[in-house]
Amino acid sequence: MKKIFWKMAVVFAAWCCSTSFACPHNCTCHLNANSTAVVCSSLPIEEFPTDIPTNTISLSIEFTNLSNIMSHHLERMPELKELHLSGNKIRFLPSGFLKDLPLLQSLDLTGNQLRDLPQDVFCCSALENLVLKGNQLLKVNSSLFHNLNNLTWLDLSDNHLESLPLTLLKDMHNLKIIDLSNNKMEKIPNGLLQFVPQLERLHLNNNKLSTMEAQIFNKMGNLTHLFLQENLLKKVPYDLLQNLKSLVSLDLSDNGLTSIPQGLFDKLERLGESEGLGLDLSNNPWNCDCSIKYLWQWLQNHKEKVFYLEMIRCATPEPLKRRKVFSLSEKEIIC
Repeated sequence: MKKIFWKMAVVFAAWCCSTSFACPHNCTCHLNANSTAVVCSSLPIEEFPTDIPTNTISLSIEFTNLSNIMSHHLERMPELKELHLSGNKIRFLPSGFLKDLPLLQSLDLTGNQLRDLPQDVFCCSALENLVLKGNQLLKVNSSLFHNLNNLTWLDLSDNHLESLPLTLLKDMHNLKIIDLSNNKMEKIPNGLLQFVPQLERLHLNNNKLSTMEAQIFNKMGNLTHLFLQENLLKKVPYDLLQNLKSLVSLDLSDNGLTSIPQGLFDKLERLGESEGLGLDLSNNPWNCDCSIKYLWQWLQNHKEKVFYLEMIRCATPEPLKRRKVFSLSEKEIIC
């Protein structure tokens, strides 16, 4: 019995030593029975760590001075499922960057210095979550995300994108969330969203959108959250929202809207049905003449669905300036 015990002790000690030896300098390895999670968050790191365990399923190299990462750095980790590279100084990713990571589900590249990406950089992966937030992307190739059939979350926010290719989202039938906020887009191509009928959350806020095509949301029956605040919208088509029957939250605040077309909100039966969700129309320059009557009546009937109701104020005509729209009397709305 003692002999067996000592053999087991020796084997366990050898396993511990070999595992600890495999953990790279400036990194921490969290061990499970059959897998390893590696976290490297030391600022002095400038090169990709060596000796990362081959059974690593999660690798985090974040907020370091890492500026270069190539596909051969990843080929020794075929079981990798999560790769977190946020807050580094990465400027370039090679073609076929993920070719040796068939199981990868999440890739986070937030806050790097990427300006352009090869069209096959994400090829051959099973990505479900892709975060490219806070880089310096000026454009994206039309086929950049093709064949990412499993993707459910795509974040392109906080870049310098001025336009998007019409077929950018082709094949992304499972996409649930796309964040395009804080870019410089002036227009969304009509037809861009036809490829993502399962989309639930769409972030287009803080761009330079001045117009919206009437048919742009035609196939978005599953959309629940739509963010259009902080754009340059002065008007929207009367039928823009007619197919958004699942919409529970809509933000149109901080635009240049002066009126709302008749019937715009009539099909939004689920709007504000959950606590903390609803409609935001605050900080627009409303023209409180006859054209405001539909909005005025809608606000009378649906106050409980509206955020910042007191911030929906008249900008014109002068006698009504700064008046709260919902507080107007019907006689004051001059036709």
